[in-house]
Amino acid sequence: MNRLFRKGFLGVGVGREGLEVGVMAAAEAEEAWDLISDARWWPRWGPSVREVRVEGAWSRVHEGMAGRVRTALGFWLPFEIHHVASGTSWDWKVAGVNATSHRVEPEGRDQTWVWFRVPFWAGPYAVVCLAAGLQIRSLLQRRDARGRRGMKPVDVKRRRRFVADCPRRMNCVSSEASDPGRRVPPLRFEGETAAAWRCFVRILEEMPRATVVKRTDSRVHVAIRSGIWGFVDDLEGALDAKNRAIHIRSASRKGYWDLGVNRNRVEAIRAAFVERCSGQRKAGPCPKPH
Repeated sequence: MNRLFRKGFLGVGVGREGLEVGVMAAAEAEEAWDLISDARWWPRWGPSVREVRVEGAWSRVHEGMAGRVRTALGFWLPFEIHHVASGTSWDWKVAGVNATSHRVEPEGRDQTWVWFRVPFWAGPYAVVCLAAGLQIRSLLQRRDARGRRGMKPVDVKRRRRFVADCPRRMNCVSSEASDPGRRVPPLRFEGETAAAWRCFVRILEEMPRATVVKRTDSRVHVAIRSGIWGFVDDLEGALDAKNRAIHIRSASRKGYWDLGVNRNRVEAIRAAFVERCSGQRKAGPCPKPH
């Protein structure tokens, strides 16, 4: 990007993909990223966002994350996060159209630029982004006596889904998919709930080229890298203790078609789970999911 103007804590620039506006705040880059990447904070700093509803359990941006935002005019628009560089930037589509890009850029110690990029056709929206940047600056620099951020995030309303639905791309399967063609059954189990969950997580950990991104007592997110091209898929599992089930979702971050890779992965996990974890069959040798 070739910056045209940068003075004090304000910046304006232009690049091949659109116009950029930036605001510098007295904060670490990690703090700024936490603020812009958590959907619970969007209504606090986004002038055009009044309320957020996300699908699934994670309010932190990740590729494939979807939901709806209520605009300042009162109507709802669907959104999907289509690119995330963790700790640095994220892009989204709103109503199926490429919208703003958001990124943080460290500037020395305890100084961070927060940049917004808007497509050229949406140039006037840069004014709204500048207002958002100024509000982010205010939030980052507002502290109480203990040094904590002075405002709390807004509670995000979530649809009653254990894992997210699939986007329009045909490279995803989910036990909560609204499209029957991309819906897979959840994993069922008998016996002790905690033991079944631990066994399920162990299967995911043993998968080749798998990295656990986040794990709790009822949710897990695993990133799986392909062996040849290095593409990354995201696999999520969520425990439904009441119904003795584990919901599962597997989706590719890139592309449109997956040639059945995600469905085959889920079915391999299901076979391993039945053999080792469900209590429906005796434990024994089982195929390793890939």
